Amino acid sequence: MDLSTNRLKNRSGKLFTIIVAFMLVLPMLFTGCDSDETEVYTALTQDDVEVKLYRYRPADDAPFRTDCQPVLLMGGMGMNINEFLPHTTDKMKDVYAKMELPTPLPDWAVGDEYIQKDHLLLYNLGYYLWQKGYDPWFGNLRGIGREPVKSEAGIKQTNIDVFACLDVPAMVDKISEVTGMKPMVGGHSTGATATYMYLTGAYMDIDEVMAGKNADPTYLPHVKISDDLAKARNRAINGFIAIDPASIPPLPEYLDFDLLWTIANAPMVLPLDSLMQMMLVDCPSTRMVMSSFMATMFDAISDYAMDHEAIEWLHFFETDNIDPYVFDHYMRYAVGNMSLRIVSQYADWGLNMVVREHYTNGVANKDLVKAPPRAAGDGYTYYEDHMDNITTPTICALSDYNGLVAAQTVLDYVMGLKTPHAMDHHFIMPDTAHADLPCGRTAATVLFPAIGDWIDQMQ
Repeated sequence: MDLSTNRLKNRSGKLFTIIVAFMLVLPMLFTGCDSDETEVYTALTQDDVEVKLYRYRPADDAPFRTDCQPVLLMGGMGMNINEFLPHTTDKMKDVYAKMELPTPLPDWAVGDEYIQKDHLLLYNLGYYLWQKGYDPWFGNLRGIGREPVKSEAGIKQTNIDVFACLDVPAMVDKISEVTGMKPMVGGHSTGATATYMYLTGAYMDIDEVMAGKNADPTYLPHVKISDDLAKARNRAINGFIAIDPASIPPLPEYLDFDLLWTIANAPMVLPLDSLMQMMLVDCPSTRMVMSSFMATMFDAISDYAMDHEAIEWLHFFETDNIDPYVFDHYMRYAVGNMSLRIVSQYADWGLNMVVREHYTNGVANKDLVKAPPRAAGDGYTYYEDHMDNITTPTICALSDYNGLVAAQTVLDYVMGLKTPHAMDHHFIMPDTAHADLPCGRTAATVLFPAIGDWIDQMQ
């Protein structure tokens, strides 16, 4: 064989290698594949719903905290992940530039260049965790979020059981797959509630879920509990971060009337994400009229609730504890879709003093409108009976005022019933209410450092 033939073969071999390599890389260029440079990830649930995860970094040129402890947080009822992520947007940059930082700054924020450029980041839990050297992730449960982090809706009768049994497992598995590490998992309000339900070993038979989804859109099967699954899930995470987790809300008896049950039990979703997007984000105005009006309303409720025990349950937003510009971001970007079946599940818990699966779960219950009281052998799964399946170390931050979530109830039904761990820690945030706790003024000085110090100790 002559030299020219060898050269031709060598060139052909190199060309073949280049073509194969190009064919392998080409799909990565034109699909949403996951990589270290991806901010938005998709987790597929057992019932084939795509839920979205956002991996945080403060700027496009900032690194992700790969090879660091991942932390997954999910939002509360009627909220999306932006409740954790106040920041200046392009639309509001001229308005939010007027925000002034408090004096003195918390130690962790002194001299921070990102906070000096964008003052809202002082109240951004994602930024705090990133600045501490952790890998923050935020998950929108099904039917919640704004593009590009908008999760698919799936079934219309979504309740907290669906979040716990289907969405949380998919998110945890996705983060473990991407990072190769055990995440810390939790959230605010319903996000934390879904997490502790998940840790009890709650699941739904997926064949029954799919059969109901395809044949009867009002049907969900009963929740089941697996002690072995609970052990596996508690081993699969490094800790539980519970930010004012919802349990039995302190609801007054006067709310127990037929119209409430009829409305709250409708298989509907309030489209608050799209509504606020249309009203406040897509419109050309940058005026803070809506947030000013809402602040005035919540101020009046707070003042009145202080003197009237019958409406204390409505004192869930303490606007004195939140910067006006952060509050505007909250109203403009963080208000999220809300399934009415979640409202009726909490109504059942509060009016019947239980922590159980939704009262319409199961063939015999699918047409119920009003929740029945607890009865022996009623067939329902009661999470309160399985809280001791939660063995993972837990940090629990609780609000001072009792609107929607009462601190003592959480201590009785969650922290008091879980299996104790030496690293368990709970504390009450002074002068806070349920909704403002994650991004209020005291978040930067009390909540964030408490979570950061706890994670440090866990390492």
